[in-house]
Amino acid sequence: MNIQTEHLENQLARLTVTIGMERLDDAKQKAARKIANQVRIPGFRKGKVPYHILIKNGLEGEILNQAVENLSQDVYREALQSNSDLQPYGPGTFEDFKLEESPVFVYTVPLQPVVKLGDYRSVRREYTAPEVTDEMVERSLTRLQEEESVTEESTESVALGNRVTIDLHSTFADDPKPREENAEASDEDVDDEQPAKGEQFAHEHGAAITLNPENEPILPGFAEKLVGANVGDELDFELTVPEDDPEYADIAGRKVQFNVHIEKVEKVTLPELNDEFAQKVTEEDPDGAVATLDELKARFRENLEKNLLRQSKQAYVGLVVDDLAQQAEVTFPDAMLEDHIDDMVQSLTNRLQSQGVGLEMYLRVMNTTMEQLREQYREPATEDLKRILVLREVVVQEKITANATDVQARIDEMLKPFGDNPQILQLFDNESTRISVLNEVLQERVYDRIFDIATGNQLPDLSALEDATTGDDSVSEESQS
Repeated sequence: MNIQTEHLENQLARLTVTIGMERLDDAKQKAARKIANQVRIPGFRKGKVPYHILIKNGLEGEILNQAVENLSQDVYREALQSNSDLQPYGPGTFEDFKLEESPVFVYTVPLQPVVKLGDYRSVRREYTAPEVTDEMVERSLTRLQEEESVTEESTESVALGNRVTIDLHSTFADDPKPREENAEASDEDVDDEQPAKGEQFAHEHGAAITLNPENEPILPGFAEKLVGANVGDELDFELTVPEDDPEYADIAGRKVQFNVHIEKVEKVTLPELNDEFAQKVTEEDPDGAVATLDELKARFRENLEKNLLRQSKQAYVGLVVDDLAQQAEVTFPDAMLEDHIDDMVQSLTNRLQSQGVGLEMYLRVMNTTMEQLREQYREPATEDLKRILVLREVVVQEKITANATDVQARIDEMLKPFGDNPQILQLFDNESTRISVLNEVLQERVYDRIFDIATGNQLPDLSALEDATTGDDSVSEESQS
């Protein structure tokens, strides 16, 4: 067997494999015996037709085709085993067969992606830490106060401060913004693409919400839209997602169409905010009860700071990964891009199904075809795939790992609020969940490392990292991908 390898564009290789004529002849004899069992030729019993009679009856082409088909997979497998430097991404394609002096099989093989990060440790981007304001703390306190309130059903029109029970339907009323117009969005994973026009924003039946314009339950302006309505009324209105609220950073500026049906109106009596209230609402808190209202506010501030910092760092790292992707040389096979588009289409399908809408219906409503939808996804999928591959390469270059002990520590942390609840414990007692937690730990670590790189924090020496990651139970994100 003689193998010639030609590297093509976009991580594609062509294998030209030449085998001995005797091997093809043997395959033709086997194919002929199979064909002899399938045809009827006068004067011969089924399965007993000689090779030369099959040829005489015009079956030479069929014999050759079956022989080549039977040989092609074995030849391909042997060619890959003989070419250890070749790293396939996925299955190859049998492209051609030539019968020259010797039989020649031609294959194309998609190869693993290649990422050259360049001097990625020199990348810098300005970072401003988020600030938790007194207003944010008071807003959180008001939410808790509303949860502990006493209500009385009312027959009057809706007023601010009432609690209303509603059926809520809402969808995005405009097309997604290009990524550069929405740069603060977090770049956590593949499935975070912008929702399309007509996709669901919020959908609830029998939702009880308190109308407090200082602490909007849905979007700013939602409470005012319900003022003056009565039980049984149905309201239609449109609101715009705020540009400066980190909670909505991924969909900032999008327009949302609402349909709201008023089912019940209640007057609300809020409990007094004092030390007794603080003690009551923290009785079963995993972190223990507080003694004073000031301690409760301090706990709210601490939790807000943690959450805002996490969101801020994720958004920041997403932008840094964009910077890294722009300077990196990233090549990948078309097959990998098609697989990524498959994932995006499946993600859309899952979201639609959760809303009770099938993909076929969505395509009809949007007046598009599956081919057009995939083409619309092609450019964002290409950019997204670059970012994913860059992120994975940073994991490899920075020797970022996690092990079973790290996973168990994270699971213990997640289980802390639930105590010894056996049903919750069972949810984490399986391999797929542990792998998911492992990837979460790895992502957190690579995000922390990229954050340190881009903000100029001191980094460990790469040679020291090499020595520190030789443990048998260490695994990297690349091994889980």
